[in-house]
Amino acid sequence: MAFATAFTIGPAVGAYFASFDLSTLSPSLLRYGIYPFSSPALLAFALLIVEFGYIVAYVPETYNLHQSAIRAVNNSKKLETSSQLSDQLENLKTLNWIHAIFLLIFSGMEFTLVFLTFDVFDYTHMQQGKLLGFIGIMSSLIQGGYVRRKAHVIGEKKIVVQGVQSCACGLALFAILAYVQKGVTLLYSGAFLFAITSGTVSNCLTSLASMQCIEQDPRLAKGRALGVFRSYGQLGRAIGPLAACGIYWAYGPVICYGIGSAFMILVTVAIMAYIPQPKKNQ
Repeated sequence: MAFATAFTIGPAVGAYFASFDLSTLSPSLLRYGIYPFSSPALLAFALLIVEFGYIVAYVPETYNLHQSAIRAVNNSKKLETSSQLSDQLENLKTLNWIHAIFLLIFSGMEFTLVFLTFDVFDYTHMQQGKLLGFIGIMSSLIQGGYVRRKAHVIGEKKIVVQGVQSCACGLALFAILAYVQKGVTLLYSGAFLFAITSGTVSNCLTSLASMQCIEQDPRLAKGRALGVFRSYGQLGRAIGPLAACGIYWAYGPVICYGIGSAFMILVTVAIMAYIPQPKKNQ
């Protein structure tokens, strides 16, 4: 929910600061690489500096606590059988790759939304910020109102499947929108489906990954395993916008979102076939 809240506020703040063109206000700054959208970039840089200082000053290191926890677990529990460990390692590897592929597609398609809204509706920065804010608000409501209450009842895997299916449908709506070149209802319907995806998939995939962790084996220690899991996701998030923008500008939005929808269907099939739901949630 913290992510969704920031996702709600961030686009509006960025859109507001994008209205301040430093290259126009002070042309002498052009020699230093300042361009029309430097204002939100500089604001983001300043916030990152503040965050870095806060982490260094106030966030405690977990290494010593982690080592103590490992010793406590080893003293109180027997080690899992080698076959169980092998299964958990394979499950975690599968989750890592699915997380990477999902975020590659989702982040790429999400990144191109500003192009689509400009091409079809000639949206301003503020209107695009409102759209992204809508996605953020809906995402936080879904995560806090639905996922928090239902994950332990129906299982994280089913919620992940629902989220990925929503993304496939949302991308199909964007492809239709790009083809007909009109329809605000289509735009916001697709955005709502995107919000379902944002509020369900990554957090429930993270939960599934954490359920594969045991402190007895260093390869499955929660800190290391989830760190690698998040790294795979960030790799997908880094590559996705580049790939999606290349397809968007080379072949157009209809092909771009059509391909994205088709690949999300394949991701859904992979999740259903290869990701286990832990027994305690069945």
